[in-house]
Amino acid sequence: MTSDICRRVLISFVLMTSVSIGSRPVFAEAPDIPRVVTVEEAVETALRHNPELKAGEQERDAARGAVLQARVYPNPEIDLALETDRFFAGDGEGRRSVGVTQTIVTAGKRRQRQENARLGVNVAEEMLDDAKRRLIGEVEEVFYRLLFTQERLKLAREQIELAGRLVALSEGRFREGFAPEMDVALAKIEYHVGLQEVVGLDQDLVDARAALNTLMGQAVDEPVVARGTLLVPPAHGQDASLQEQALARRPDLRALDVESERAASEVALVRAERIPDLTVSLDLTEENAVFDALDLTDRDRLVGLKLSVPIPLFDRKRGDLMSAQSRLRRAESERAALKARIARDVRVASARIVSAETRLEHFTNDVVPLAESNLDLTRQAYEQGFAGILQILEAQRRFAETQLGYLTMQYEHRLALAALERDVGARVAGPQSRSLQTEGEKP
Repeated sequence: MTSDICRRVLISFVLMTSVSIGSRPVFAEAPDIPRVVTVEEAVETALRHNPELKAGEQERDAARGAVLQARVYPNPEIDLALETDRFFAGDGEGRRSVGVTQTIVTAGKRRQRQENARLGVNVAEEMLDDAKRRLIGEVEEVFYRLLFTQERLKLAREQIELAGRLVALSEGRFREGFAPEMDVALAKIEYHVGLQEVVGLDQDLVDARAALNTLMGQAVDEPVVARGTLLVPPAHGQDASLQEQALARRPDLRALDVESERAASEVALVRAERIPDLTVSLDLTEENAVFDALDLTDRDRLVGLKLSVPIPLFDRKRGDLMSAQSRLRRAESERAALKARIARDVRVASARIVSAETRLEHFTNDVVPLAESNLDLTRQAYEQGFAGILQILEAQRRFAETQLGYLTMQYEHRLALAALERDVGARVAGPQSRSLQTEGEKP
């Protein structure tokens, strides 16, 4: 009897222990919390950490080093010479000399090289500013693509919710005998088609995040969520004023201006290099002489000064001058071509904005309200038995296409505005347009 009681107590203790162990909460590893960024934060991060931009900064630093090197004067040379007859007569005759040779730069070549190096720094700085301009435009484009994909995914999930409601409604009508089983099958097909679209959009979201992380100098799998809005009010100026701003602000155009100056300076340097540099040598010589017939020795100390001037007989720097003049003409041609391209890009971006704004107004005032009203009326008619499943499916598809078209117009308007600001190189007038320089949109 006692053994049965002990056995029961032991079994109860084991069961209680198992329940207490099994009831302990299991702490799973917390998933990575996504970083929510605005377009301003994405641009700021990219300007700090983008690796290609850092390479441009190194190029600028290298140009600054060339300026320091251009200021340096040529180093002098020391000549040491020793002559002796120790290995021949051994009378003690010989000569020792020490000399210093210095190159004298003529015709202002040293000053011209410094000017060329300084202009090289200016070109590197302008190109770095242009790289920042292009990087801002690229970050904005990828950011809005990520935001657009997020909004598309939200719409797709809303469509799945509508499709799920239609499945439940058709199943209820089928059970009540008011609809055939085919209605249920068609509703389920529409539901699963929506699920497949969500899967594709999830992959697009991964691609957009990876692209944005790469631009920001982060790991490609860093979880990032874009925060903002695609819909902004009309905000842009006239083509003529925008083209004037672009011609005044674009750093790549300023870089070509400086490049033209540097090419002209290189032409002047080549012409100066046709005048040769001078070489001045100062020697101190000590000479020992022995006269056997008179049994006398003589020691002489001599100071010598030598001036060397190359004769420009064969090398007249004609090839270098031709190359420098060709670079000058190329820089001027590239500048003219860039000005024409800037005017074209500004005009095209402005036209895209006008077109997008016109279509957005049409969607806002007409298309979207009509699609919503049509879907509500068709759903009511189906519930009351006055419409078939195909009609409500068509209404839902038309409503989904309308929402997607409206969202796409917002996205295209955003991209056109970002492209215009990138082409102008400055903020486009408007209360909520994105700035390339200072403040921007506050979602």
